[in-house]
Amino acid sequence: MQHHATRSPSSGPAHLKCGGFAGSGEDSPATLKGNRAHEHLEQLCSGQEVTKPVPADELPGVLWAYEYVKDNFDMKALRCEEMVHIYDDSGEELSFGTNDLFDGEQIGDFKTGQVREYKAQMAYYAAGRMQQTGKKEMRVHEIYTEHRWGKVYILSYDEAWSIVNQITENKKTGQLSPNEYCTWCKHSGVCPALSEIAMNALEQISPETKLKNYDFTQLKTPEDKGKAYSLCKLLEDWIAGVKKNVTKSVIEDGEDVPGVRVVSRSGDPGIEDIPGAFARMDLGQDEFLRACSVSIPKLTKEYQKKFNLTGKEASQEVANRLECLIKRKPDTRYIRRK
Repeated sequence: MQHHATRSPSSGPAHLKCGGFAGSGEDSPATLKGNRAHEHLEQLCSGQEVTKPVPADELPGVLWAYEYVKDNFDMKALRCEEMVHIYDDSGEELSFGTNDLFDGEQIGDFKTGQVREYKAQMAYYAAGRMQQTGKKEMRVHEIYTEHRWGKVYILSYDEAWSIVNQITENKKTGQLSPNEYCTWCKHSGVCPALSEIAMNALEQISPETKLKNYDFTQLKTPEDKGKAYSLCKLLEDWIAGVKKNVTKSVIEDGEDVPGVRVVSRSGDPGIEDIPGAFARMDLGQDEFLRACSVSIPKLTKEYQKKFNLTGKEASQEVANRLECLIKRKPDTRYIRRK
């Protein structure tokens, strides 16, 4: 999938809130999951052979989305993963991106994660498609594979362009406004707007901390970085405490807290009856075992229980017996306060 480097449609929701947003460019697990689902669905919707199917636990949602497309789109006219360009009044290209679904009358976009406000992203695609076709409105389908739900609405030409023009204004003025997309912005560590909020909070949490005339957006020297990092712990402790308090209030006590909503995520599937799974899969032992993993801590507990050993004795015995089979993963390096 190709998108504009600095003004991609997918960044539309973030740019509508903050003109300074810039994606980090890193592929998160959620991004990789979305890419897998998109590729699988593109092949299904375009009648191609599925060459890279999604994992079994993601397949039901993907198949549901495919059925949704067949029920709601003109499959004969459907175009998948097609590039859309959006131009301003002078003919200059504002943005471009890959539109998942378009059948001449409506557009669709697959969403593989949580339900969010994506109208600003869809406004780009709708504006571009209406420029192409001359239509005055476009039906939009946001298709959520994990939740098996389609959000459908109409975007008029004027509404779509009102959103796109607001993004243009935000970027032109460099308007900065901390919001939920800051997590994915590469400027979050040096953003003046975020730093101001952090400094105000720190002065309330720790009045004795000397913060006046200190610019945390300019982390140039080791001393600057060390001082800023030492203050992170204060904010982290406060944030953790606030999250714990609010989570209890909302989930356990049922309190209605403005700006907070409860979301559910499907639990990861697991198999407890390993022999039963082996019997049902019609795979050879070697083939089946390649798909399995061994938890050394759990194996040690079972060994300790069977031979009535102390934890230390069991750990040493298991280590001795499996020494030639254990492969250690590469070390992970991270930083910690001194």
